[in-house]
Amino acid sequence: MRLYFTRHGESEANTRRIYVNRAEGFPLTETGVRQADALAESLVGAGIARIFTSPLIRAVQTAEIVAARLRIAAVTPDEGLREFDVGDYEMQEYTPESSAQFEETMRRWLIDGDLGARVGGGESQRDIERRFLPFIEHVLSEDGDALLVSHGGVFAAGLPLVLANVAPEFAFRRRLRNTEVVIAEVIGGELRCVRFGDVEFD
Repeated sequence: MRLYFTRHGESEANTRRIYVNRAEGFPLTETGVRQADALAESLVGAGIARIFTSPLIRAVQTAEIVAARLRIAAVTPDEGLREFDVGDYEMQEYTPESSAQFEETMRRWLIDGDLGARVGGGESQRDIERRFLPFIEHVLSEDGDALLVSHGGVFAAGLPLVLANVAPEFAFRRRLRNTEVVIAEVIGGELRCVRFGDVEFD
């Protein structure tokens, strides 16, 4: 079985530099739609049978564009893929303070191993783990290769938890850009990364 993980296309939240992880709105930009179209074209023939998505509109739109091109009837939203909650920073523009706290929290999670750290009083990495891991187990329990459309933060925090050969330090330094793809396979009973964006894994 193969799982394909991808970050959504560019959204209005990205270009306006606003934290939008709980609220609706802030759809894809025109650039984001083009990115999703290109992603869809790149996945033709990959054998994807199922598509799961974060419930946030920027991810849903990306997933639906891919589903239409791959002739998959519907996408399945799941809270396990929602971007992580940033607490008091929700719906706020990025500031030097919030950006520094975000990066410091990611460092504490992925470099220092402090899984309880939080951005703005939002979710910790332990909180992400509690929803992300059961979701991945569910996806792996059913047949068919799957595409999972989510967000840069939750993938940085969550992929090292589920991919046996991706170290947290690597995930910290190699954040996914919009519509970049991570490909993973079940090998020897483990879910292992075979490609992370443009990086090939043995």
